[in-house]
Amino acid sequence: MPSDLPLSGSRILLVEQDGFLSDYLTSSLIEAGASIAGPARSVEQANSMLGTFTAMPDAIVFDAQIYESKDFTGRDAISAAGIPLLLVTRGGYTPVFATSDTLQAPFAAYQVVDHIKAVVSQSNRSHSTSPL
Repeated sequence: MPSDLPLSGSRILLVEQDGFLSDYLTSSLIEAGASIAGPARSVEQANSMLGTFTAMPDAIVFDAQIYESKDFTGRDAISAAGIPLLLVTRGGYTPVFATSDTLQAPFAAYQVVDHIKAVVSQSNRSHSTSPL
């Protein structure tokens, strides 16, 4: 994969319940050079994926409704690890966790890529080099 792509080498966790939006985000992030863990399409899949990482992702693109579900158990772990988070919303849904960056659908692929590029470059966390 060419190293001049904006997200080259970035590991992104994708959690999105809508199949069309999940596919759109996946292809957009991959075309920008990211490797993708997921997509998880339910609360159960998101909880399971977070419990199996050998290396934490550089950023997470998360469906706001799954992130805010009372059954999602990973919020504290994500916050404690300092993983940059982008909440994706649609249909006028307003996230309760307003401390996270949010994109309201419809949005363009470049907006997601630009956001992830900015937060990954600002993050000074050290990661294991193990693949996801």
